[in-house]
Amino acid sequence: MEIKINKKRAFTLIEMVVIMGSTGLIFVIIAGILMNSVKSSRRISVANSVEESGAWAIAEIRKNLLKADIESLTCPADIGSSLSFVSRLDGATNYIVCDETGGSIASVSAITEVNFLGNSILVSSCQDFVSCDLTSFFPVVDFKFTLSSGDEESGVDSYVERDFDATVVVRE
Repeated sequence: MEIKINKKRAFTLIEMVVIMGSTGLIFVIIAGILMNSVKSSRRISVANSVEESGAWAIAEIRKNLLKADIESLTCPADIGSSLSFVSRLDGATNYIVCDETGGSIASVSAITEVNFLGNSILVSSCQDFVSCDLTSFFPVVDFKFTLSSGDEESGVDSYVERDFDATVVVRE
């Protein structure tokens, strides 16, 4: 009687453990890279949102002030959180207001209120929002505010804060 010996080559247990360990290590490295990519993408998205909101708020403030009757422009004595003017277009009194508690920079009139910021955007530094120089030939209005958005949760650092500063020369 002859005994047949199967001479097929197979992996040893040690080789299988090394392959599985190497594969696991590669997956961990790839997962880390992907997580960092997702975090960076979220942070960039939040930063773009803050930047767009600030640019839009400044553009809307400029647009509103260019409609102002220069003689009616009322600014705070030094630096404050709002200013008012009468519109040359409809004669309505308008206010441009920075409100930290309400989280808005808005144009408020008897007819309507327009918030210049999105829901997820927060405003701060409203105490220094507006200052005016009414002594020059054309009034000069300076605006300063800080916008922020995002989360500072563990593992998700997407909080962004940005300062904005703009100057508007009001002309008729």
